[in-house]
Amino acid sequence: MHANDQIISRIEKYFSLFILICFSAISLGLFLWELNCSQLFDYAFNNALTPTEQSQILQRIIISFLFIAPLSVGAIIKFPEGPIKIAVNILLKLVSCLFLMPLVLNKALWRSIPIIMIVVMSLLALYIFSTIRKIEIPSIPFLKNNTLIPTAATYTVLTLLILGYACYFSYYTILNHYNLGTQTLDFGFFQNAFVNTLHGHFMRNSYMNDAIVFRDHGDFILLLYLPFYYLFPRAETLLTVQSFSIALAALPLFFLCKKILKSNLTSLIIVIAFLLHPANHSANFYDIHQFSFLPLCVFCVFYFLEKNNLLAFIASMFFLLSIKMDMFVILILISCFTYSNDHKNLRLAAYCFSAGIFYGLLYFFVLSKWALYSHWFYYAGIMVDKSAGLGEILKTIITNPMFILKTILTQDRILYFCQLFGPLLFIPLIRKKNYILFIYGAAVTLLGWQALHEIYFQYVWLIIPFLFIGLIYVLNDLQMKNVNIYPLLITILFTSFVYSWQYGAVLNKKYFRGGFHEINFVFSPENKKRLDSLNDFIARIPTDASVCASEFLASHMGDHPNVKRFNDLSPEPSSSLPEYLLLFDPDQERPDLQEYLKSKKGYRIIGRREGFQLLTRPLFRK
Repeated sequence: MHANDQIISRIEKYFSLFILICFSAISLGLFLWELNCSQLFDYAFNNALTPTEQSQILQRIIISFLFIAPLSVGAIIKFPEGPIKIAVNILLKLVSCLFLMPLVLNKALWRSIPIIMIVVMSLLALYIFSTIRKIEIPSIPFLKNNTLIPTAATYTVLTLLILGYACYFSYYTILNHYNLGTQTLDFGFFQNAFVNTLHGHFMRNSYMNDAIVFRDHGDFILLLYLPFYYLFPRAETLLTVQSFSIALAALPLFFLCKKILKSNLTSLIIVIAFLLHPANHSANFYDIHQFSFLPLCVFCVFYFLEKNNLLAFIASMFFLLSIKMDMFVILILISCFTYSNDHKNLRLAAYCFSAGIFYGLLYFFVLSKWALYSHWFYYAGIMVDKSAGLGEILKTIITNPMFILKTILTQDRILYFCQLFGPLLFIPLIRKKNYILFIYGAAVTLLGWQALHEIYFQYVWLIIPFLFIGLIYVLNDLQMKNVNIYPLLITILFTSFVYSWQYGAVLNKKYFRGGFHEINFVFSPENKKRLDSLNDFIARIPTDASVCASEFLASHMGDHPNVKRFNDLSPEPSSSLPEYLLLFDPDQERPDLQEYLKSKKGYRIIGRREGFQLLTRPLFRK
């Protein structure tokens, strides 16, 4: 063995032993802590526990030491070189990983000390990777020869994954809607535009004073919802379409992986990691948003770029630009990324760059003036002049970089970064060229207000698709160097499972959060009774009447085109007040305004049930 190889082997050996000892100590300590230290004290000194409790404590202590003892002995004893030593080392590491699973799956620890647990999880992943790497994976036939995996079986698994995700999230997001988990902003906001379209007013939005909804974000891609909503004009339709749009992103992702990495199995593993990513789950539960189409469009752009399919590539760019006014920045960054890779299809990259520049000019000189609202207040924390815009933000970045660095390096932003990159072992960061793809999403989310840098909101989709694009190109670089990538993929699958267990919606239904609140996955009889009462009140309101509803109720008023939020209600002038008010939990919601409306504006209660109040007033006549 070469001297350098001996040094590397020795470093790896002591590193693995160090991790093993640390994890064993931590796991044993937490394992015993869960028994309740006061009980241990009583058992040791006062003998105050029942025989059953004493037996449970003894069993746990014995099991702990039965795991740790052979691990310690196996690490100390020097076995002779050969298959026995290899088998013993692998067995001991696998047993140690099994023993440490209660540590990484402990939800209470991840909620109380998340960053520390992410560091621990990363160390364990390295430990698992070093264990799997010693197994001769390339010798397994179906991994060595990709053609042995039936194409039909691959596509069957892919179809089941896509349908499974779409159906699961459609069902539970609809359930969340029934539990009053959807809000006016943004679910009711978009639904109102579709309702008005069906009533003959194309994409008019009553929350925007009857302006066309596109004058907020330029999100023309919302038109894709219209055919489905026309056929099935219900809130459930919108939630189902969003879940399918996210699930279908796995399709171009799979074909992109297969095109670059030449492996069905590798492509399926990456698709599973994408569908398990907790950021996808949380954002999926937060109402409906145009950003849900972003992974699908980005993966299509990259796939058709690799395929050199001009028409499909242009169509993908068109849909990407229609998501939001500022998507031209992403197109420009994709073209720069392609140029940096010395890609064979630079002609398409040139089209991409030109389209980005053209739409950018259109945005600055036309669309930005056409838009009714400016959202620069999201970044008020880094602006001296709070009413200024992009120029003020750039000024702060250039003149005060230390303040920007201090803003970014806060605990909540670090946690956000770890939750995004952690499931993929931070591997996309290995390749410096990938940073081009992360620039815009990182700037938008890390510099803004709190909701922008939490995985519970739609803004994560500015980064999520590029994580997997970056991962694919890292794996491609490793393959070109004849590096076996399967130990890495298996480890990614493991970390994706753990992160999805802690933060996702498939494996975690206890502490899962989407948007501003935790999600209730149970539609109880009480909630059903409450929903029936709400629907009864809504049915009492004429379709053509003006109505103002609470934040969590307006999204249920799909048949009423002229609806506003309760928070939008303006006391003056009298003629602008709606005919009906639908309030939820009125004792907790702005009682001052409620009393004002009843005493000064003539509203009277015509229904009260299950925490809802329906009020009306005589129509104002000139």
